[in-house]
Amino acid sequence: MVVRQDTHGRYSLNDLHRAAGLEDRHQPAYFLRNDGVRALIEEVQSANLQTAPVEAVNGGPNRGTYACRTVALRYAAWISAPFEFKVYKVLEDYLDGRLVPATPALPSGYIDALEALVVAEKEKLRLSEVATQQAQQLEAQGRVIEEQRPAMEFLERFVKAKGSAGVRRVAKGINRRQNDLVRDLLRDRVLYYEGRHLVPFAKYQDKGYFVVKLGEKNGHAFTHARFTSAGVQWAAARYGREAPCESAARLLPAAPQPAAQLPLLPESTQP
Repeated sequence: MVVRQDTHGRYSLNDLHRAAGLEDRHQPAYFLRNDGVRALIEEVQSANLQTAPVEAVNGGPNRGTYACRTVALRYAAWISAPFEFKVYKVLEDYLDGRLVPATPALPSGYIDALEALVVAEKEKLRLSEVATQQAQQLEAQGRVIEEQRPAMEFLERFVKAKGSAGVRRVAKGINRRQNDLVRDLLRDRVLYYEGRHLVPFAKYQDKGYFVVKLGEKNGHAFTHARFTSAGVQWAAARYGREAPCESAARLLPAAPQPAAQLPLLPESTQP
């Protein structure tokens, strides 16, 4: 005998009716019309106001009438004494641990469908995570491109201009501090000081990275190094930083200017 229970632990009177032989005169509806049964239900209800002692489910796979244990046992007694004894016997075996409630087996087709659904949901979640990671990577790449754009525009415009630029302008264009760039150029023996001004070693001047310009200040003539377009590309590749600190494209003049009009290195950069 299998008697279903609802979520509140109430027993199916329809299952008890079926176990008793399904006689028409033993229908749960007739039982619930009994005055004594109604009085019992009222007593049970007054003792437990949270859950109704009897409830009818009109639709779905679990439709039927469900009653608390007290009312269900009264129903078994109302049907017949022998049936009441059988119900009490089953209840005793269950309470004593000699009877394990039966767990209804799910159809194999349902289990297969459920497993397929779980696999599909896992794959959907995986693809969603992959798509999110790819979107984040593309966004990060886009930010890097946007950050590098000013320095790249500076280099492109300078190369097209076919002019020359001083150390200060090149340092800004490749996102380096001027003093740091000068320090690196001195360390690598690319430039050296001649008096107060920087001039290139012959090796790098011969490679076309620098030109030496003549200038005049306070009546004194001097020479100083300026980067060519090839020198700017070389310096960017060797000493440049990835993320520019400002728009380097604005640092390049529209046309080459005379050396005397360009800013010189401050005296503090002397060795």
